[in-house]
Amino acid sequence: MSKRIPGILLFFLLSLLTGCLDNKTHYPYKDISFNNIRDIQDNAYTFSTKKLKYYIDSLRLSTKDSKYIDIECNTYYAGGNPYLWINRYGCSESCDTVLSWLRGIDTTGIPSSHVFVKTIEENLSRLRNLDFDQSHTISRTSAFLEYYLTKGFLRYACGQRFGFVNPHKQLNQIDHVEDNDVKSPFKLLYDLPSEIPDKSFIETALNSIRSRNTNTFLASVQPTGDIYKKLVHRFNTPGNTPEQARTLAVNIERARWRLPKPEKEDVRITINIPSQQLYAYNIKGDSSCQMKICFGSKRHKTPLLTSKLSHLELNPYWIIPQSIIRKEIVPFHMNDSDYFNRNRYKIIDKSTGEFISPMDIDASMMLSGRYRVRQDQGNDNSLGRMIFRFPNSFSIYLHDTNNKGAFRRIIRGVSHGCIRLEKPFHLARFLFGGKSEAYIDRIRKSVEYTEEQLQEKPDFIPLKTCPFDKTINLYIIYYTCYPQPGSNEIVFYPDIYGYDNFLK
Repeated sequence: MSKRIPGILLFFLLSLLTGCLDNKTHYPYKDISFNNIRDIQDNAYTFSTKKLKYYIDSLRLSTKDSKYIDIECNTYYAGGNPYLWINRYGCSESCDTVLSWLRGIDTTGIPSSHVFVKTIEENLSRLRNLDFDQSHTISRTSAFLEYYLTKGFLRYACGQRFGFVNPHKQLNQIDHVEDNDVKSPFKLLYDLPSEIPDKSFIETALNSIRSRNTNTFLASVQPTGDIYKKLVHRFNTPGNTPEQARTLAVNIERARWRLPKPEKEDVRITINIPSQQLYAYNIKGDSSCQMKICFGSKRHKTPLLTSKLSHLELNPYWIIPQSIIRKEIVPFHMNDSDYFNRNRYKIIDKSTGEFISPMDIDASMMLSGRYRVRQDQGNDNSLGRMIFRFPNSFSIYLHDTNNKGAFRRIIRGVSHGCIRLEKPFHLARFLFGGKSEAYIDRIRKSVEYTEEQLQEKPDFIPLKTCPFDKTINLYIIYYTCYPQPGSNEIVFYPDIYGYDNFLK
């Protein structure tokens, strides 16, 4: 309150006392009017609900927010809903609870400015210490505290629960389907079913404020994954270089992107593109398998996804994807019989199954969709001798390769998107753990025997398809720093696709 207010109160008390001493009955304030005390008023201390609303409206209209959580905050105040923090006593005790959570966000790689910590601290201090002036009136201070507490609270809760960056938007607007054509659609590079916030989550968050249950609510949204905890621990360990700190912050954000928990899982396969490794382990924790991989080049990035392995196919044909036919075969190798023979490619009429000579087909026919190009089985097949199939929208798989030399490269981004395996038979043996040794040996012989050996062993029937009788979940992920399997050590990897730049 104004420092002049006690003086006028003392004046009124003295007047009253004087009247009592005179022992006269008369109204002591008859000569005092509003004009006498008008100059005593201090507008900085005069609370106005009209001005409070004006300031909040000014804040929400001037920010031009585009993120979902900010828009929901602005929508709440645009609807004239009750204030969440300001009350007749000043402000709710929940302000301190929330502020203590917000102050800790920089230990997880997010700057505290992102959740308005300094703005909240300043206005909360002014309100509690009655530190107002013409530039920081009580109405303006209350409005700033109310608006930025809600906005910071929702940003923090949503960010810790779902991530501060939406990967579906951020990573699926990088590469166009057609090279050098910005008008063509974007490629789908991130196809992991990461959870995203919705109106139900917003309402639960707001209800926690109304019920003064913010501490329990904010505790419930914290990431619980082992990777998140290990990365945060390393982030707060002294000795990180500035570049390592930035890389850790980006990957802590990735660890916030939560996937729905699998209904069932016997084996998990994790392929981390930057580490260029496949790691498979039994959920019971009693066995594992690890190997090098080759993956999609920068031009043909391997999409990030999750799926379930369905079966192992032995000695597969390779059906050339239409995109390769359109971009590589038609422009450079049409009617080139030597090219088709050298690669053992066959052109097949889909409707009749007949083989068509490369000399009898033109570009328009090849692109019509009525024909497929298939590579024959064998050691020089691009898929090698084994392919692990799983449902996905990209026609990519885990498979053997006829180019074993690629595994000696430092950066092994050489494919059109598929994952090539350094030791496919080792993976098959691991995934079919529990099967008889005779069954495993039959798989081995099915891919190792030559045509001559098969003819010499008429009783041996090679396997073609081997279904899995367990749930094998596959995750293709992208972490540029990641815990070493079986330890707490954080290993840093090159940002092969440059995705870190889109998350900083």
